[in-house]
Amino acid sequence: MTKAKGQEAGQQHGGWVRIAAGLCIAGLSMSAAQGAAVTASFTATQDTYIHSSLAGPFGSATTMEIKNVADGDNFNRKAYLEFDTSSRSGRQFVSATLALPFVAAGGTEDTNSTWNFGVYGLTDNGLDNWSEATATWSSSPGPIAPANIASGAGSAAGFDPAKSTSLGNFNVTGRGTTTQTFSSAGLLDFVVNDANHLNTIMIGRNTAQFGTQTVVHAIRTNNSPSTPHVALQIVENNLLANGDLELGSGTSFTSWTNNSTVASTHAALTGGSARAAFLDTSKTGEADLRQTVHAAGSSFMFETYFATENGGGGANDRGFNLIMTALNGSGQINMRVNGQGAVQVFNNSTWVTILAAGSVAFSNDANNNLDFTDDVINSYRLRIIGKGWGTATPTYDVLLSGANGTTFLLSAMGVNAFQGGAPTSAAQAGINEVIFETEFGNGDFAVDAAYLQMIPEPSSLALMALGMITLARRRR
Repeated sequence: MTKAKGQEAGQQHGGWVRIAAGLCIAGLSMSAAQGAAVTASFTATQDTYIHSSLAGPFGSATTMEIKNVADGDNFNRKAYLEFDTSSRSGRQFVSATLALPFVAAGGTEDTNSTWNFGVYGLTDNGLDNWSEATATWSSSPGPIAPANIASGAGSAAGFDPAKSTSLGNFNVTGRGTTTQTFSSAGLLDFVVNDANHLNTIMIGRNTAQFGTQTVVHAIRTNNSPSTPHVALQIVENNLLANGDLELGSGTSFTSWTNNSTVASTHAALTGGSARAAFLDTSKTGEADLRQTVHAAGSSFMFETYFATENGGGGANDRGFNLIMTALNGSGQINMRVNGQGAVQVFNNSTWVTILAAGSVAFSNDANNNLDFTDDVINSYRLRIIGKGWGTATPTYDVLLSGANGTTFLLSAMGVNAFQGGAPTSAAQAGINEVIFETEFGNGDFAVDAAYLQMIPEPSSLALMALGMITLARRRR
């Protein structure tokens, strides 16, 4: 890979800047390419239960209790969970799984009976503002938990079908005092298509009491000092192996080459990730964290999260630096954040500003321990959408979130600046390497949740979109 090191100098120019609040890119959760199985694991942002005796709320409880005595009984209980998956919106998901740590609870002993549970997803997004601190069985003491059937038929275990959808069922033998997992096509469809990415999931027990058995089932909440806690695990179809940088430890990042040992472990920058990588500009030589992917295709979506120092404050200083090389030679995206918080790309002989100064608020490793989390951290979501690579007019769009957010607020559309020439030949259609580099930088930075997918050609995309529309209609 040739980076034309001596050519990286120049002035900044304005251009291509466009503001797009709440920008949504349709169709990007689809891909014909199959990649590495990368798991994003989300803890619940809320987890509680409701009790038909009108007691509660139970938002501070260490377990969620579930019980079915009979419709209209005063001792029925249901569980409520919420997961914020907005940090992964637009990506392609392969599967979704709930991990539910069951623990011992009250009632008479039971070791052999089989108990069936129903899992539901809240489809009325207007109700996702519920709070575990106040949700109860009915409006007194209230407010009522979303979609709960508080009395009459179905109240023991069911939820309002006008506001929820069944995601499937699972069985537990006896108390089930281990982590039970639940996965279904319905759960995956719900997570992918939930418009606001606040996934409220409810669980009721379909099996009522067996004679004199008064078994209560319980699932550990995030308030418990014991682990594990409830988790929603999403497997992404990612062409980058170990895109979340979870595998390995210290300066070892499985599937990534850590040249000059520039990268070390850092706390996660976004939801669904357990850790990130911190790149230290004091390392000498060709210092970078890179992965070869050799993924062919004229269109792609790349995404990552980053946090960066200012690199000195000058127009030609840099912190965060990303290089994406086209297949078979020339044609690189060379992107940096300069010392004034502008996002720039290199165009053969000059740096071009595509997002103005101040677009990025800097992080600060004040105590110089190679970690932003105990000082000042501003994490950004960056998405690059390549179009027409291998054609006469290759371009890419750049989308950037606000600080510590997931919604894209800034965009530069139709950028055609490349280092080493545009990837116009068919042999260059695709991405060969993804590189996070510090060799020319003066500001440390951290990266997390790197993701790459090729986007199908229009004919394939149209067929897949038709399938998505059919799914959406079925859900309604």
